[in-house]
Amino acid sequence: MASGREVHAVTCGVSLLTNAARAHLAGSLDLGLDEAVVREMTNPRTTERAVSSLGGSARMGLEDRLLEYAERDPRRACAELNALGAYLAERGADLDRAADLISEVHLIASDTASGTLTAEVLARFLRERGLAVSVHTVRGFQSGDYESALENLRSAVKSLVDRFGDVVLNLTGGFKAEVAALSVLAAESGLRAYYIHESARRVVFLPTASRLKVRTTWPERALALISIALAVPFDSLLGSPWFLVPTIPLALLGSWLALRMV
Repeated sequence: MASGREVHAVTCGVSLLTNAARAHLAGSLDLGLDEAVVREMTNPRTTERAVSSLGGSARMGLEDRLLEYAERDPRRACAELNALGAYLAERGADLDRAADLISEVHLIASDTASGTLTAEVLARFLRERGLAVSVHTVRGFQSGDYESALENLRSAVKSLVDRFGDVVLNLTGGFKAEVAALSVLAAESGLRAYYIHESARRVVFLPTASRLKVRTTWPERALALISIALAVPFDSLLGSPWFLVPTIPLALLGSWLALRMV
């Protein structure tokens, strides 16, 4: 990795594919496929079936057309490039100059046909801009074993952190469960993680663990100390019931604080 430049890990979904399919149906793009197949690609329930049905030449042709679609307007084409473009824009760069700030991009894709297809197209797009790109296929999503898939996902990102030390996470694309799992990992590890809503132009950085810590109020702290004091059997320890006198106002104060916080 070149000194001073960043390593990014990007969760990949299929927004590039579904957006392109909608553009095809609207008449602004030709994917070179039967319209019935393209229509299936716009439906999350049938996207995987539609992509899996393609032969080798049809799939290669689709990859080329998806790349052309991404080249037209990258930030409108898909969630992953929209977030990456916004991240770069805040640093005075853009996708065509991404290599000025970023040395490597690691695309995290599901082991589905649609997921690997879109990840490969994104990899081609980024390599054309001088970035070193690797695609990591996370197993378990295709079979529906999401518990294993999420564990494999965390392991894949942890291996990148172990290798590079500091990794910036782009958590905009992919399954919602992926975003949730890696948000926790980022918070625990102190990694920078960002996200962008599809209608926004600027990224949002997710909070780290230090910013997520619960901070107690003074009544809560006082109540905790009073509870501890009341739990200590001073009369038994001292052999005298004299402590009952200050215990009464302490109990009343604790009751008042507890009622205030209800």
